[in-house]
Amino acid sequence: DKCTDRLIDIMGGADIHANFEIPARYKDTFGNTRYLVINHRLMKDSRKQDIGSFFSIHDNTSEVRLDERRRYMARHDELTGLYNRSTFVEEVDDIRKKNPDVSYYMIVTDINDFKLVNDVFGRDLADKTLIGLSSMIRENAHKSSLYCRWGGDIFAVFARKDVTDLVEFENQILSAQ
Repeated sequence: DKCTDRLIDIMGGADIHANFEIPARYKDTFGNTRYLVINHRLMKDSRKQDIGSFFSIHDNTSEVRLDERRRYMARHDELTGLYNRSTFVEEVDDIRKKNPDVSYYMIVTDINDFKLVNDVFGRDLADKTLIGLSSMIRENAHKSSLYCRWGGDIFAVFARKDVTDLVEFENQILSAQ
């Protein structure tokens, strides 16, 4: 029947003659991705003969989205959305291992007298300043570059030498202010 055929299609052609638990996803009528866990258990009588099947379908979209959000927050700076230091170091190490013959720049910058900005103008303006600098870095770094908020007012950019002009990058950041 159509319902069983659709379910088997969503499950990727699972064998309905066996017990299983399958995570699945599909687009709902609004185009949103929904996440399901489909369980199938065979029902047997006292002689161990198949007498039917039991399906349960659990929509765990909210759990998946919460888990995705937690993973994002663990890897990114909460204020700027850039990678945090530990993710940045992980990613840089991975790139260097995969591309040992490529040369890179490690660009580190901070905001001069940032503590003074924070103390005199308050946290809201200081946060806007950090967000602004992170946006400038994001917009002006080459698409192959990695960047992070290292901590406080310190930012780092890891960029390929063959596609990065340091003087131009510095001028773009300074002129964007």
